[in-house]
Amino acid sequence: MEKLLSEFKIKHLLRCFFGGMFFIISFNIYTFQTSLIADLTAKANSILIAVVVGVPVYAIHRALLYRPFEDFVTYLFDKRPYASRCISEKTVDYLVKVWRLDKDDKNSLYKKTDEWGDYTHLLYSVGWNIIIGLIYGIIKRHILDDRESPAEFFFGIINNINQPKLSTVFLFLLFLLFLVSGLISDLRLRSVREKILTMY
Repeated sequence: MEKLLSEFKIKHLLRCFFGGMFFIISFNIYTFQTSLIADLTAKANSILIAVVVGVPVYAIHRALLYRPFEDFVTYLFDKRPYASRCISEKTVDYLVKVWRLDKDDKNSLYKKTDEWGDYTHLLYSVGWNIIIGLIYGIIKRHILDDRESPAEFFFGIINNINQPKLSTVFLFLLFLLFLVSGLISDLRLRSVREKILTMY
């Protein structure tokens, strides 16, 4: 346990907190509690919720949900020509040369790509937090607040799909934007790592 705590860095907690804030914002947008969004940072309970939700979502993504994305990225990477990997060969060469300027740090290339990978996972994590916040908002609004029966809740969801509210569409599109951004970042990172591997 001590080893785990010593290796735990504040930047990991901040990434989880950042993702968890999107859970709160997504939930508040769906339930029309927009006044809460303005002063979220002033609410200690909101900060706690962001961490409590953000940490497991980030961890579950890395441990369980990332595998299909990883397989898809590998498939695209193996089947597509270099030019379609969302980054040019010239840019890859430039990045590697710049990162190698730090001659005092032999692990600079590893550290840069590792940090890039962390931010890629953050993109995925934010997407998951948005969709989970939306789902929780739907459940709270249609079951917990209105005390609807399961049948009424089910037909309410069907009606929501047929005639979606603007907030639902916005949040779902935001969810897709973050997941696609994560995929593109993954492809770019994989291209850079392949270049680095050919150098050794």
